[in-house]
Amino acid sequence: AGLDKTRRCTLVNNGPQLVSFNIFTLRDDDEPQELAEDEDLDRLASDQMFVAEPSDGQIPAFGSLVVSFRFAPPQQPQSKAGYRFTRAEIQERGGASFAVGKRVQALETGQIIDLILRGDAVPPAVQLSRSKVQYMDPCKLYDHMETTVTLTNANAHMPVDFSFDKVAHFAVTPASGRLAPGGKRDLVVSFQPRQQGGLSSKLTCAIFKGAVLSLPLHVSGVCQGTDGRRKLVGGLTALPEDFLKEKEPQFAPTAVPPLDGGIARAVLTQPVGGAERSGRRTLWMETAEIDQA
Repeated sequence: AGLDKTRRCTLVNNGPQLVSFNIFTLRDDDEPQELAEDEDLDRLASDQMFVAEPSDGQIPAFGSLVVSFRFAPPQQPQSKAGYRFTRAEIQERGGASFAVGKRVQALETGQIIDLILRGDAVPPAVQLSRSKVQYMDPCKLYDHMETTVTLTNANAHMPVDFSFDKVAHFAVTPASGRLAPGGKRDLVVSFQPRQQGGLSSKLTCAIFKGAVLSLPLHVSGVCQGTDGRRKLVGGLTALPEDFLKEKEPQFAPTAVPPLDGGIARAVLTQPVGGAERSGRRTLWMETAEIDQA
């Protein structure tokens, strides 16, 4: 329920004259006997559930025209809990069968074609294992914390597509996918703070892009402390090695002869590995001296 299904048929004019037609819903007095005696039918559908497009028009001589019949059952209301359905609600939301009689009438010839359109509406039964995720321990800036939430499709007949929206500081993996009938999926909910303090938001799980159902997931956490401000690397002059993690400088010893017969010294002035391959100036200007007897 909440989606639509379309079936197409072709009207053919085998005569030498143009034919005008219209399509309308049959009323109680005009309904076919088969429709009136259908015991499996829950109730007759309204005109809004079964729509013919186009509902009128003209067919040229020896021509044809494709007509679409669209079945669109109404969207079901949200569950009382918001994020899950109770067993009683799932039982109450059992599938329903609908049907309607349509008549295609040719105006010039008076020809009549009666159709019976049928459709089954399956209610959604998708739920989250919880509606709130709260990270109790503080998380450092630019770090992340994770927990899991289970998404369940309690409907045994129909697969469902799901997707989560994007919000700051929080994310869901996978952010979209498909659940098989009766299937489950463990989702990883991440807290990735980009500013200090208490942070909260609401993630929305949209079933069929929200056309059928939307499930809220409230998330919150606290960001305290940092391992250091994140460095942004880029620009036209950036080299590949600029994107590598910076390492602590290491120096190679350079022997220095003793002065006036004094103590020999080993001066560490060159980065290990020799001259820079990039041709740029040395990053470290520090020196160290070791006295050797």
